Amino acid sequence: MVGINSQIYSRSGGYQGVSFAIPIDVAMDVGRQLQAKGHVTRGRIGVGIQDLDQALAESFGLDVPRGALVSNVEKGGPAEKAGLREGDVILAFDGQTIDSGGAVAGGCRQPRTQARP
Repeated sequence: MVGINSQIYSRSGGYQGVSFAIPIDVAMDVGRQLQAKGHVTRGRIGVGIQDLDQALAESFGLDVPRGALVSNVEKGGPAEKAGLREGDVILAFDGQTIDSGGAVAGGCRQPRTQARP
């Protein structure tokens, strides 16, 4: 994985510790947007999501853990306006199958200028 270091947690204040990076594809997208528009626009749907383990998947009638469980919905946000509720499971987003919670975040990275019916 290639990325740009953004933070480091270290007990000593030195370079050894746990570090966090921005993935290179995200950094490149930010650069392109800054060059083209002078600012960055990010998409969001206004939900908290979590992965499903086997027990959760079975409780929702799924044979294998897949999708993303909606753990909370932002009041007045896009998801609430679209009818999403806590406890819903997102199995697809913008026509793409969702295997984990992270796939939802990646799917809404680029905002739409118009909603699709």
